[in-house]
Amino acid sequence: MLCELKRLFAGRGMWTAMLLAVSAILSGTAWTGIAETSETGNFLLLVQNALCSRSVYFLMPVVAVLPWSDSILSERKGGFLKSILSRCIRRVYVENKILTVALGAFLSWIIAGMAVSFLFFVFFSRTFYTNKSCISNKVWKNIQKKKPICMGHTMHDS
Repeated sequence: MLCELKRLFAGRGMWTAMLLAVSAILSGTAWTGIAETSETGNFLLLVQNALCSRSVYFLMPVVAVLPWSDSILSERKGGFLKSILSRCIRRVYVENKILTVALGAFLSWIIAGMAVSFLFFVFFSRTFYTNKSCISNKVWKNIQKKKPICMGHTMHDS
C-alpha cells in the first residue's frame, strides 16, 4: 500500500488534480468580500465560501477521477498490471488500488484547501505582520455567527 501511495504522488494525475482543485477554489472565491477580510481571521470565511462555490461542486468529480485514471492508464500502458497480477492475488491488488485512489482523491482536495487557506492567510491577514495572536476570540465568535453559503439553500455564482 505504501508503494502504491508513492506511485500515486509521483504520478502526473495527482499533481494535475491538486492544481485543478486549487484553481477551482480560487475561481469560486467571492472577490467582492475582500474588504471584509481586513479584520483578523475573516480570511477563513473567504475560504469557506470558496469551498461552497459552484465551480468546486462542478470540478469535484473530475478531480476525484484524475489520480485513478492516470494510475490505471499508466499500469495498463506500461505492462505493470500483468506483472503485478502474476505476483499477488487479484483481490488484494484491487483492494489496495481502491483504497489508494480514494485516499488520493480526498488528499488532493485537502492539500488544495490547505494551500489556498495559507495563501489567503498570508495575503489577507493583517495580524500576520502586527500581532502575536493571529485569531482572537472575538473573530472566532464572528465566524461562528456567520453561516457559510453552502449550509443554506443558496450558493453564490462563481
